[in-house]
Amino acid sequence: RTSNEENDPVVRTQACPALARMGGVVKSPLVLTSLTTALADDDWVVRASASTALADSAPLVVAHASLALGEFSSLLEDSRAETRATVCTALGKVHSLYAAHPAAVRSLLLKGLSDSSLDVTKCASEAVSNLQMTIVDHELFSKLLGYLESSDWQVRASTVEALGCL
Repeated sequence: RTSNEENDPVVRTQACPALARMGGVVKSPLVLTSLTTALADDDWVVRASASTALADSAPLVVAHASLALGEFSSLLEDSRAETRATVCTALGKVHSLYAAHPAAVRSLLLKGLSDSSLDVTKCASEAVSNLQMTIVDHELFSKLLGYLESSDWQVRASTVEALGCL
């Protein structure tokens, strides 16, 4: 690739589904790492594309679950709320990762629900709803109940949806 192509968000956006298709064939951890790295991209369209691509390559994510969970955990520590929110969205899309590793995904989403950013907590609530998580501990339930008093209507709405699935 040339430097100009690397700096083009359109190219990076188009690379995500291509990587997902490739990951379905080669099952390489390098493909997974490339997609999780894209979750931290400066461009929101690239981040969204990476999130969808991870969902589309769920078998790859599950095959390298410890790597994926480590990458997600690391990205939840990112200084940018946009990255942390995108990680929560991605977690909510990869149903098979939750099915294979429910405690680890639950732990990551609890971290998202505890985030200081309302956008991150909204995305974590949506992920809980998307995964149709059930109550297995009171910590998750308590976190969600606390967000019913949020000043942001979108956080409250996402929380109601998540609670409806519990």
